[in-house]
Amino acid sequence: MRNLSKFVFALLLGTASASAATIAITPLPPVLNPSDTFDLYIALRPGIGGEIFAFNIDLLFTADLQPGTLSELGFFAANGTFFSYNAGATSITGISDAASGAAGLTYDDYVVRIGFQYLGGGAAPPAVSIDGATTYLLDSSFTDIPFTIDGNLEAPVPEPASLALTAAALLAVYSWRRK
Repeated sequence: MRNLSKFVFALLLGTASASAATIAITPLPPVLNPSDTFDLYIALRPGIGGEIFAFNIDLLFTADLQPGTLSELGFFAANGTFFSYNAGATSITGISDAASGAAGLTYDDYVVRIGFQYLGGGAAPPAVSIDGATTYLLDSSFTDIPFTIDGNLEAPVPEPASLALTAAALLAVYSWRRK
């Protein structure tokens, strides 16, 4: 019985500590032609037992990419106090927000969508990266949260209701064309 209680205590102790958070970014499309546009997504993964209360992400990219619209998504779009950024020629700095309530982000969630246009003509292939030296995540006591960067995030998949609506529209167009 004593070994069982040690095991349960160790298990609870192990799950109480938070693991490192992850900032994930979608990779660029494999083929880009001049004037092509694409969306890039950034997601936050708090890790087991973690909570992200605020973030600041600095994004670097090659000069042959032109940023367009930035949109805040998910938890921080609904619960954030502010959303700000500063777009430059080869960087977007200060992509940031903080939770407005007592609780922060405790689950994996997309936080930003950035539209880009490929201008072409670059000597090297286009690239986008997160500047790990100036990017930070904070918990509710505004303490830095250690994080890793993952460049293999998949773009969000449309929800089933959107797919059903699209299918219904296609079916309506098909039946209308048959008449």
